[in-house]
Amino acid sequence: MKTKMEIIFQEDEMRLLAINPNWSREDILAKTGIVFLKDIAHALDINSLDIKQRAQKIKDCGRCPYKVMGVRKVWNHWLIRLEIFGPYYQTKLKPLYTGVDPQWDANVLLEEKGTYLLSDVCKLLPFAPHQLRYKVRQNPRAKLEYGIWKEQRLYLVNMIVFAPWIKSQWSRLETKSRTRQAKTRTDAAQI
Repeated sequence: MKTKMEIIFQEDEMRLLAINPNWSREDILAKTGIVFLKDIAHALDINSLDIKQRAQKIKDCGRCPYKVMGVRKVWNHWLIRLEIFGPYYQTKLKPLYTGVDPQWDANVLLEEKGTYLLSDVCKLLPFAPHQLRYKVRQNPRAKLEYGIWKEQRLYLVNMIVFAPWIKSQWSRLETKSRTRQAKTRTDAAQI
C-alpha cells in the first residue's frame, strides 16, 4: 500500500531561476520560481538591506515574511519567491517614477507616457526645476493642470498631462516673442 507523499515544496519553489539581463522589470516579476535576493536586487534596482529590514519587521510583528513578501533566508542566502514577491513589489516597492533614457532629447521625452522625476525632465528642457517647483507651490491643482506634483519629498511629472501643457506654454512664449518682435519692427519703421 502506497502512503501519501508529503508536499514540502510548491511547484514554483522547485525552480531556481537565473535572472536574464535582457528581462525587463515586468518580465522578472511575471516569472514563477525562486531567485537569489542579490540577483533580483540588482535587476530591479532595489536595496537588499531594505528588503532584509522589511522582512525582519514583518517577522517582529509575528508574521511570516516568506508568506507576506516571498523573502526567506536559507543558510547564508536570501531567496525570493517571485509568485509572492511580485505582487508585494507592485504595492510596496515599485518606484514612483521611471528614469529618463539618456538617449532621448526633449521631443522624444514629450512623446513618452509615464511618470518621471522633475529634475530628470528639466535636464532635457529649457526650464529649471526651481521654476516649475515654484509654479507647483503656487497652484493647488498643479497635478491636474500641469502634471507635476510633490510626493515623498520628490517632484514628479506625469507626461500625459505635462507634455500638452508644456507645449502650450512654449507656443505661448513663442507667440509673445513674435508679437514683441513685430511691434519693435513697427516702432522702428515709424522712427
